[in-house]
Amino acid sequence: MMTQEEIQQMMEKMQQSQESGSGKCTIKPVQFPDLKPPGGGPQIKSSLSHLEDIQVDVYAELGQTTIKVKELLNLDVGSVLELNKVAGESVDVYINDKHFARGEVLVVNDYFAVRLNNILRPGQLDNAADETTTGEEGN
Repeated sequence: MMTQEEIQQMMEKMQQSQESGSGKCTIKPVQFPDLKPPGGGPQIKSSLSHLEDIQVDVYAELGQTTIKVKELLNLDVGSVLELNKVAGESVDVYINDKHFARGEVLVVNDYFAVRLNNILRPGQLDNAADETTTGEEGN
């Protein structure tokens, strides 16, 4: 970045070359207004109301398991898959495939539901996958 003094010297050299007849342009220094700190002008008001109609995918994961292809091929209607979580253990809730919360499974008016017991903070989101595979829970 050039200093004000270097800019002035460059302009003087250009002015001299113009006066000697080698240049045909007019050189004038630029004047910029002083910058004012924020807060002096009108505030921009933002609202999230324009986002209210956006749909997101939400799902709860009861658990996971790993099986061999041979076992997969033998699955049929009525087959039971054992998961890595015991009954009553917290389930993981995801929003758009991102781990968002933990909760408990309920039945409300004959429908399954999940009560959110722990909404993960941004710092917890990175560690949440590791905790679910080891069975630990951070509160």
